[in-house]
Amino acid sequence: MSSILRFYLISIQDALIYRWNIFFAIIGYSLSAMIGIHIVQRVYESGHQLGSYAEQPLLMYFLLVLAMDSLLYFGDAWNIVEEIHSGKITNFLVKPVSYYHARVAMYLGKASVRFITMIPALLLGMWFLGIGIQQLVGLHFWAFVPYFLIGLSLHICVIIILGVLSFPLQRASAGIFTFQTGIFLTGGKFIPLSLFPEWAQHILTFLPFHFMTFTPLSILLGQPTFLAYLPGVAIALLWLVGALILLKLLWLRGIKTYEGFGQ
Repeated sequence: MSSILRFYLISIQDALIYRWNIFFAIIGYSLSAMIGIHIVQRVYESGHQLGSYAEQPLLMYFLLVLAMDSLLYFGDAWNIVEEIHSGKITNFLVKPVSYYHARVAMYLGKASVRFITMIPALLLGMWFLGIGIQQLVGLHFWAFVPYFLIGLSLHICVIIILGVLSFPLQRASAGIFTFQTGIFLTGGKFIPLSLFPEWAQHILTFLPFHFMTFTPLSILLGQPTFLAYLPGVAIALLWLVGALILLKLLWLRGIKTYEGFGQ
């Protein structure tokens, strides 16, 4: 446990080395929030409406997507690919530390810094819309928490799986980019999934990616979701267990065939 905590703290230290990056990240998140709010407001002022969403819930969904985006990123998948093909991963194979446990700790360290840099943008957007913290932290918040934790765990598993696929593949970068775009689309990052045609919504219920963004945020905002709370949690847990089993199998298979080459 102490070694995993050390990886977490080192990851935070690495992220804080370039402080100007943090400053520009805060500016970037803030600009994204205000531009997004402006666009949605103009759409509704012109008399149009997006699906069944009222203006304020849709704006709040957009702001919360920014918050989730700070936690659900894909950079570590490329890092794993680079470590496999450069031979750096061999450093972990001779140490009494699980590589994917260390990867999870480093991911959470970076995500913590990214989330902190996003908070000013979230608060600015909520202030601009006249939404208080107490409106988010209510009864729905406690139903949101288990979905968020399962969705985050599932996302991290998917990232490591995509990276570990680099064992049998020469280069997995193109596949990672394609898969990332697909997850963003089917997970609800680009637009709420309830704006999709009804037939598409039914298909998306059979995929795990809505548990990463759309379902947790819909529950937090008190919007109707595809699944009831408890059945949804059970299904999300089954997807998480399946992802963990797949990750373990891919890792063991990859290590058996890995030759430790590098640059």
